[in-house]
Amino acid sequence: MADPYTIASIALKTASFIKRYWKLLLAALFIIILLPTFIITVVINILFPQITSEEFETYKALTEETDISWTCLMAYDVVRLDNYLKENKPNESIFDLLKINFIE
Repeated sequence: MADPYTIASIALKTASFIKRYWKLLLAALFIIILLPTFIITVVINILFPQITSEEFETYKALTEETDISWTCLMAYDVVRLDNYLKENKPNESIFDLLKINFIE
């Protein structure tokens, strides 16, 4: 075990370091604590498609008219557009699926 003088000197050096750089340490600690939140947010935005309720209703209406499951249509668009549903065109997607079903 270390002698009390060594322990006290290390504790004093640590305390003076924290006292001198407390603002930077606080900012670094804040970033380290929030890092998992940022990572989870990015992963969710990449993995799950973002779609508005109006576009979703369009998908539902088109699938009811054509007897294709709306989950199949959404999955087709997600794969076709690499989860980037901002450029989606449900009418083209439903036509592609109908064409695929007709060929089968």
